[in-house]
Amino acid sequence: MSMPSPAPFVFRWRDEAGQWTEVNCWAASRREAEIYASRAGWPGHDGTRLGRYRAWLEQTIKGTDEN
Repeated sequence: MSMPSPAPFVFRWRDEAGQWTEVNCWAASRREAEIYASRAGWPGHDGTRLGRYRAWLEQTIKGTDEN
């Protein structure tokens, strides 16, 4: 079985000061890219109110909410 080819992923979010931050990485899956982005400081959402809600909803549906 062959591994999937790496693809580019871009993660953007607003920091506490309201500045946009961006992380670009190549990974074989979205989950792998999220792990890399988390290590680089990505909070798991885009920093907007709607982005935080989407991240919460996704974690709740997947059952990975750690709070």
